[in-house]
Amino acid sequence: GFEHDAIFYFEAEKPLGQLVKQRRRWINGAYMAGYWVVKEGWVRRANHSLSTKVGATAILGFEIIQGILIRMITPATIACGLLFMVTVIPAIYSGDGAEIRDILDGKQVDHLVMACG
Repeated sequence: GFEHDAIFYFEAEKPLGQLVKQRRRWINGAYMAGYWVVKEGWVRRANHSLSTKVGATAILGFEIIQGILIRMITPATIACGLLFMVTVIPAIYSGDGAEIRDILDGKQVDHLVMACG
C-alpha cells in the first residue's frame, strides 16, 4: 500500500563531478526508456482507452523531443555562459561601465571569438 509518513534518504555524490555524471546517467536512462517504450509499441498494444493512449503517446513524444533539444542546445548554452563569465563578470568587478557596454554591444566579444578560432 501507500505510506503517507514514509521517510526517504538520499545521499548525493560528494564531488560535483560525480554528481554531474550521476545526473547525466539518470537523464540518459529516462530518455532511453521513453524511446524504447515508443519503439516497442507498448502504448499502442496496451489495454487502455484511446484517450489514455493518446495522452501517454503525447507525454512520451514530448520527452523524446525535449531530450533531443537538450542535447542540441546544452553545448551552446554552456559556451555562452563561459563567454559571459570571461567577459562580463570581470568587467563588472572592475567597475568599468564603458567596457561593460562595449561587451554587451558586441564590440569586445568579436576579437575574443576570433582569438579562440
